Amino acid sequence: MPIHLGKRKIPIGAAALMIPIAAILDLINIVVDFLTFGIGGIFVDALSAGVFSIWCSHYGASLWSSKNIGWTLLALLFDLFPVTDLTFPWTTRVTMAIITERHPLNLGKNKEKSAYRSPWRL
Repeated sequence: MPIHLGKRKIPIGAAALMIPIAAILDLINIVVDFLTFGIGGIFVDALSAGVFSIWCSHYGASLWSSKNIGWTLLALLFDLFPVTDLTFPWTTRVTMAIITERHPLNLGKNKEKSAYRSPWRL
């Protein structure tokens, strides 16, 4: 029996913008961490978390939902330490969100529930 996945929540065009911007923010974080001895990177992390939380929520994908919060906190944790921020944690996290976040299959159940659900989530 084949596994059917829903359509991706984040379109390819947005993904093509999100991944390079995540890489640029990771590079900025590395430079700021180096110049401020690890203190200024916290502000770049807050900026990255805010930008990608709002951007993903625009497409109905939440980085802070119960299934994604562990990966998001791990990206924040990796960015706190000097050597592990070289792994580009936000680029990895955004790429994972693009690949894994999908619309659920509409099997005809609870159609009226989906009408009351807001696509904006943080």
